[in-house]
Amino acid sequence: MNRHTQTFASAGRLAGATAQGAMPRQGRPTDRLTGLVLLATALGGCATPPPPGQAASLLEAQALQVPAAGAAAPAATHPWPRQDWWLALADPQLNALIDDALAHGLDPAVADARLRQAHALAGVEQSSLAPQVSASLGWQGERQSSRAVAPEQGGGRFSRQWQAGLQLEWTPDLWGGRRAAWTAALGTLRAAEVSAQDARMQLSVAVAQAYMQLAYAHVQGDIAQAEQERVAEVQRLTRQRVGSGLGTQAQLRQTDSDMASAARQRLMAERLVSMAQSTLSVLLGQGPARGAAITRPAWPSDAPLLAPAWLPLDLLSRRPDIVAARWQVESARLHVESARTAFMPNLNLAALVGVAATPWNELLRSGAGMAQLSPALNLPLFDGGRRRASLALQEAQYEEAVALYNQTLVRAVNEVADQVQAQRSLAEQLEQQQRARDAASEAWQLAEQRYRAGVGSYLDVLSVRQQLLLAEQGLAALQAQRIQDGLQLVKALGGGFQAEVEPRL
Repeated sequence: MNRHTQTFASAGRLAGATAQGAMPRQGRPTDRLTGLVLLATALGGCATPPPPGQAASLLEAQALQVPAAGAAAPAATHPWPRQDWWLALADPQLNALIDDALAHGLDPAVADARLRQAHALAGVEQSSLAPQVSASLGWQGERQSSRAVAPEQGGGRFSRQWQAGLQLEWTPDLWGGRRAAWTAALGTLRAAEVSAQDARMQLSVAVAQAYMQLAYAHVQGDIAQAEQERVAEVQRLTRQRVGSGLGTQAQLRQTDSDMASAARQRLMAERLVSMAQSTLSVLLGQGPARGAAITRPAWPSDAPLLAPAWLPLDLLSRRPDIVAARWQVESARLHVESARTAFMPNLNLAALVGVAATPWNELLRSGAGMAQLSPALNLPLFDGGRRRASLALQEAQYEEAVALYNQTLVRAVNEVADQVQAQRSLAEQLEQQQRARDAASEAWQLAEQRYRAGVGSYLDVLSVRQQLLLAEQGLAALQAQRIQDGLQLVKALGGGFQAEVEPRL
């Protein structure tokens, strides 16, 4: 006999005894007074919730005085960045890599698994609101002591019984605690959905960053190769001068040192290429051969990811980690509400409909049916502080969620401000470095003209060539930094994320 059957049987025996006229004995006044005192004592010691404390407060982005790229303006018709922001780089190979990473990358797989967990948790919490129905088929054998039960009442004999039925149990959500827990689970689900999209945005930016690092590594390799060729020519001319008595061994040894330094720079560039390819392989969730198969990316000549002259005012509200953190705050708040309802009394309704018979073949015969109802009101009295501790835990988790949200918001505001300022600073640096590069190029052309005119030596031309290569190296570094800062700004602004109002249940 299962728990429900035993409960229903006890209720049935009690009802039968009452029907036969067995009435409880009227208590004496002293007994009633004692009972009232005991009841008052019990109610006075009931498990009661503590008064609500000071709630943690959420920061507002407006209070942090977010600096914009330009003057405040109305919301953009086409918000920047777009969800497919990488198309602005106009690189088909990069588009294919990002699509591949989003489809087979490991980071989205982890986020999707967490999303499925949140779906399951929401389903579990939702099921607690509905009645629970189960079917049972059982057999019970019993032998009662003849010392305790008279033989004519079955004492000393072995009795058996078959039972089959449907049990229904339902605890109405009188105070909304389970509904609050379900709504909290939906908030966790929404946060998981946003986090899954955030993982995809983070992955797309990471792929673009590694891809552009690969492009920059190839440019560094070109400059290192050109420097190595320049030093080799200087070394050849210096040997000729030493052989004719016009140069010194010290000058020749200096060229050896320069050659070793140039070779080291070229090897470093090759290593950077290998590292970028390896990073892309990891992001794509594949082996090293996948990264090695990536052809040399084209070097962007302009700045396709520069922020517009002004930024829409609602960009931070579209950042996925902020949206997810806000949902976590709401979920934690509802868990606090649910924990407070645990101090309230609850009603449990249970019922059994079925058949019972001694031989199993009589289960379906007339007269074998039975039906039992067992309502129960439960009032929490003493629990050793468990409910208070559970409420304190939920309140602490709510405060943590608020603190994490505030932390995320402050970090996001400062990231956006830093990237906007970085773009402004880099624009000025690039302008100056471009001038330096143009001046070095003109100086090199003039040195070649002087050499062709018989004025000066070719060593002078190669010396000026070194300054041009250094200027080109500095310009490429700033251009690479501008691209990386543009990608960081896309990431700081949420990558064009658009939040959904309802989860996909």
